[in-house]
Amino acid sequence: MKMANVNLYDGSQTLDDTVVTSTDDFNKEKSNAGYDEANNDIYLNIDKTDMTNSTEVVKATLHEQERHTQSQNGDTQTLSLNSQTELSKARGERAATVWDDYSDLAGIETKSSTTQTTWNTNNQNSKPVSSGTSKIATVDSAEVKPFSTNGAVAYGAEFNLRRV
Repeated sequence: MKMANVNLYDGSQTLDDTVVTSTDDFNKEKSNAGYDEANNDIYLNIDKTDMTNSTEVVKATLHEQERHTQSQNGDTQTLSLNSQTELSKARGERAATVWDDYSDLAGIETKSSTTQTTWNTNNQNSKPVSSGTSKIATVDSAEVKPFSTNGAVAYGAEFNLRRV
């Protein structure tokens, strides 16, 4: 299996006018993370994924890792987009729960005393973040499968989640 590339990027520096009308739409500014199957890249938005909370980082990363696994196994050709999303969501949530449980057992805090705003300010110009920000700027949002931990809030005013 080919390994995925993980990229951190600053969503506040990446303007995206993609209109979000469903949970299947990716917007570089509004989504927590995304997977670009064509380029084998996972993107984590440092503005929407709290980088000072290791549980949130694990959740977002493993959600997108599941999308990568599905792609590598050919499941994107056989599973519906909804099934792909639900499996990815489940993997991310389970990983976050396991991470929290093991951290609790070891007495390790998963949340830093540093605020997300401070972390972002200190790291937005770092080589990993600036490189990821430059890289995602060249990617078509329509080619990326999104992840959001904030439900409709992360999708902005254009989209309201409705439960049927």
